[in-house]
Amino acid sequence: VPLMIYAPRVLDHTERISWLTSHIDVAPTLLDLLGVEQGREFEQGNALWNPGLQKRTTFFLGRHLLGADGYYADGNFFMWNYMSDATYAGRQLHFDPAQVLASNSPAAAEVRRTISRLVALQEVWAQHFASGQLVRGALSAAPSR
Repeated sequence: VPLMIYAPRVLDHTERISWLTSHIDVAPTLLDLLGVEQGREFEQGNALWNPGLQKRTTFFLGRHLLGADGYYADGNFFMWNYMSDATYAGRQLHFDPAQVLASNSPAAAEVRRTISRLVALQEVWAQHFASGQLVRGALSAAPSR
């Protein structure tokens, strides 16, 4: 999704970002541009211009809506279609039958393993915070502004 942030009093030049970013990077970017330093302990993501984002694995989760999950890592996009159990790899976030990985290949196993690990992490995270007690406790312990 193209995004333009206009901050003429903060930056004196155009900064083009050539790497993949995520929506979780928008809030840290805006807070950095506004000079906000306090109250950011629960923040996720990084400023869009952080070159470390080039090395991050970014997930695209659509299992419940589209029947597939995917991710971007090391310049490649990967997808696991749960309906067909097919895995894909390509340089763009668009897959065709020529990009299906052999189902018994190490590459297909790695795609399934990577996505399964994130899904398992989500489940543990959801169970951990399901009661809301930990979240409420953390928020009440945060310094007031």
